[in-house]
Amino acid sequence: MYKDRFCNIYFILVTIMFIYLHVLYNRYVLCGNGNETITHLFIHCNTVIHIWSMILSSCRLNFRVFLSIEHYLRWDASGEGTHIYIPMFTFWDIWKPRNHYIFRGVPISVYRICAKILSWLEHMVPRW
Repeated sequence: MYKDRFCNIYFILVTIMFIYLHVLYNRYVLCGNGNETITHLFIHCNTVIHIWSMILSSCRLNFRVFLSIEHYLRWDASGEGTHIYIPMFTFWDIWKPRNHYIFRGVPISVYRICAKILSWLEHMVPRW
């Protein structure tokens, strides 16, 4: 049930990301540098690179920065389909705190984001 619900939310998020590839917010909330774009938000920001690095090293995977979101969506480090969850959870758990900060003023914690992603992975991928 949770798996299906999350996959539906994930595909809605991906659709939104592809529709709104323009500037999202006048200042990027994680690093404060420049205008926020989808690519910067999920891939190229130094803070997000740190999140990716922490998640992948926790999963015993080699870290590498892809050039586009599409590369992350097609990425499967294991070849078995289980690692597709990593970008799904990472994108979602960056997007949600970003919105909580913008609309509610809730501070963003990189460590809380990483803990949430790892928690999702433990529950959704049984071999983790």
